[in-house]
Amino acid sequence: MSDLLSISFKDRQLRLDTPEDIQKLFKDVDLARVEELVMSGNTLGSSAGVELGALIKQMPLLRVANLSDIITNRSIEEVPPTISAICDALTQCKQLVEFDFSNNAFGTRVAPILAPFLSQHVSLQVLKLNNNGFSPEAGNVVAQALLELAQLSERLNRPSNLRVLLLRRNLLKDGSASLWGEVLAAHKNLQKVKLANNGFFEPGVIAIARGLKSCQSLRHLSITDCTAHVFDHTSTEDHDRRGWHFVADVIRAAPLLEFLDISDSGPSSEGCGEIINALSDTPHPHLHTLILENIDLATSEYRILNNIFDTHLPALTLLDLAVNEDLDDNEILDELAKRLEDRGGKLLLDDDDSDNTLDVHGDAVDAEKEVRFVAAPSLEDGKNIDHGVRTKSEIDDLADLLSAGLKIEDKKE
Repeated sequence: MSDLLSISFKDRQLRLDTPEDIQKLFKDVDLARVEELVMSGNTLGSSAGVELGALIKQMPLLRVANLSDIITNRSIEEVPPTISAICDALTQCKQLVEFDFSNNAFGTRVAPILAPFLSQHVSLQVLKLNNNGFSPEAGNVVAQALLELAQLSERLNRPSNLRVLLLRRNLLKDGSASLWGEVLAAHKNLQKVKLANNGFFEPGVIAIARGLKSCQSLRHLSITDCTAHVFDHTSTEDHDRRGWHFVADVIRAAPLLEFLDISDSGPSSEGCGEIINALSDTPHPHLHTLILENIDLATSEYRILNNIFDTHLPALTLLDLAVNEDLDDNEILDELAKRLEDRGGKLLLDDDDSDNTLDVHGDAVDAEKEVRFVAAPSLEDGKNIDHGVRTKSEIDDLADLLSAGLKIEDKKE
């Protein structure tokens, strides 16, 4: 179909309370032509949420729904009806491939409302649930829904379509890690996984890593701010293997990796050596970004990285070693910096540079439409209408630029 539309009301900070508030926004929009809907950065009351759900039901061609940050400053009574209406509507959008529900702190109360949609939508390729305040209890509800989704795909004799799973800052903790490990193992086609800032300790890291080992097409992995070792390791299974061994197994099993971030993962000095050895054991010809902040690396590990730089890491252009040992006056690091510079890349040794100058961890781009890991149909060009609408051709142009690593500013109304 020609003239498909992208409707964006991103970051207008609108307070939408009534059905009429929603109707005004969509007054001149042909809902049957909407392919992408962005409502992030506005706040919806329950009546407005129910009306938005009614309009979404009239978008049969919807492929991308960005509904991040839509319940800020809403009472706990207003949130469930809004989420319920939206999820019920999205269940009817059979072509939906990307769903971003990040930065909606609904926690345990709303997770069961989200579950039916997640357990049924076999077309889903991209799921972004960053900073939703899940906790282990709600995390288990969502994980069980995604496990049922994989089982449904299997019953339909279809491989899982899920390619991107973002779950940063949800404090899932070890209490839900076992089920999330099953989810990762069941959705074997995952290519991008971010599980940063979830408070996993060694049992949780082991469970997650076991699941990730099944994802052999993995290209982008972030599992930071966890602890890959504890000093009282009491498990009877794999007693001689620590959390870092399992993380190293994932690295060895994922030769297609392009982005790897295991910062602040607390592997201990012995464990960080095992992780570097994993990079030495298996070439990663596509790995362009390697973030190893604060994992107790020292000169012996830097020497290995330098030795395998050409043979095992031929695409590496960004290496972040901030907050490790032996960073000052180190000739090996000087050589690594020079070799990276010759490739047009950079060695980061300063935590301030890592955090402030660059989007090292790739978190900013997570808020954008996913363009790399999604199978998109071939569509004809469309035309603009008012209210922040972009045509498919414009979106594709932006996607090409984003894929090239350029920063695109939002249009200002």
